[in-house]
Amino acid sequence: MNKFPGMVLSGTGLVSPAGSAKSDFFSYLRETPVPEQETCRWEDWEPGQLLKHLNITEPKLKIARYMDPVSKNAIVALRGAMTEAGIEESRIAESPFEYGIVFGTTRGACVSREGLYKSLASREGKTLSGTIFSHCGYNIAGAMAAIAFKIKGPNLTIAGGPDLGVAVLSRARQLMVSRRVHTVFAGFTECARARTRRNGIFGEWAYALCLERKDRAAERGAAELAEVSVELVDGDRSCDPSGIVRGLQSRDVPLDGNAEPLALPLPGMKAMGVQFASLIMVGLLSHDKSLQERFPAVGFTTTVGKTEAEVRLLFPCAGHQSGFGSRSTAKNLGTTDAHG
Repeated sequence: MNKFPGMVLSGTGLVSPAGSAKSDFFSYLRETPVPEQETCRWEDWEPGQLLKHLNITEPKLKIARYMDPVSKNAIVALRGAMTEAGIEESRIAESPFEYGIVFGTTRGACVSREGLYKSLASREGKTLSGTIFSHCGYNIAGAMAAIAFKIKGPNLTIAGGPDLGVAVLSRARQLMVSRRVHTVFAGFTECARARTRRNGIFGEWAYALCLERKDRAAERGAAELAEVSVELVDGDRSCDPSGIVRGLQSRDVPLDGNAEPLALPLPGMKAMGVQFASLIMVGLLSHDKSLQERFPAVGFTTTVGKTEAEVRLLFPCAGHQSGFGSRSTAKNLGTTDAHG
């Protein structure tokens, strides 16, 4: 059996109250403590109005008579990831079953569900809107994004969990290891009212990464931002506080106190909560040129339930071979069965 060549990040797309440009979003994370006036302004926005406030138009949003905000925002974010990765729709059309989607969500299409309840009440419980009902599922954003870009490979939605980012990344890798796909658009999309937000104040936003098998990305001449690996670590290796980013002199060195901790104050993260922190950090670190000039790799630890996971990024200039070295105490999250 051929060794898995690795998973690389080639594009990032997003839309949030901070804007749709990656540079603005990452600058917001690094430099912006959330001002009270911004908080109030964002919380005054009605759910589903993000694209209108940002004056964003996308022709794909016209493919359906009705579409939930999580679907609209996901399509815009996925378009951004495709654009940076240099993937045209015509390329997807050549092999649509080799592209997949993995999205994370906490509440799904809650705006449509609220609309459905209102529709049922207005009709005295006798009938309801079939159009709205068909857009209430947790997987609707992934489904509509797949329809918009004619993606016919695996389409998964992962709900709940303390760090959905790790679950999304590992599931994307599983699909590549099994050779079901060579490219996965992985991310999340959320839209909730202020009163229903459990963490952070970004009530409506979407974020997508274009992840590819390393051999496939090289074959099409893609510009790799970083190679991404995720590992579930045993308790005896868990010796680094969660969330601390460290610069690594090689990808196989332990992610512990001996690796250089990086001063990366991110006051803007308070506006976003913790569910998708890993996905956000992967995008942020992979676009940081100053880190790539100092280190061949960086990594951080995050909590996944009662265990911990290590996320590492190997920068293209590092010149290291893909894949982790053989470490018997680690279980790679991407080697399990895709349905496990």
